[in-house]
Amino acid sequence: MSLKSFDKFCEKIINGEPVDNKEIFDERQERVRTKGLIIALVCFGSLCAMNTLFMECGMCWSKSYFMPMTIFMALCYLGFLLYNARRGSLFGINGTSKAAMTASFLIGQGAGNALCQAPR
Repeated sequence: MSLKSFDKFCEKIINGEPVDNKEIFDERQERVRTKGLIIALVCFGSLCAMNTLFMECGMCWSKSYFMPMTIFMALCYLGFLLYNARRGSLFGINGTSKAAMTASFLIGQGAGNALCQAPR
């Protein structure tokens, strides 16, 4: 974020004008978030690969392949959030978080688990 755009942002806050809902991060926060995202995606990919390997080798610990992957996705997302909270990059400069993305993820997670657990 350049100094000029940050000045415009501060000017909007001072004048009471509506601020964009866009999350604003500085360069350090962007690097930390990118590193955390890479770590979470590598963990998710390796967990899914190990799950597929175990399920194909005969050690079926679940009825479907999809259910464990949704659990792994939730765990990796939780790890991503904890990583960012620890490093100070969970919230942007304007102090808000992407609540809509988090809420939609959790709603989708609950719906996916409900569909997988439905009696047949």
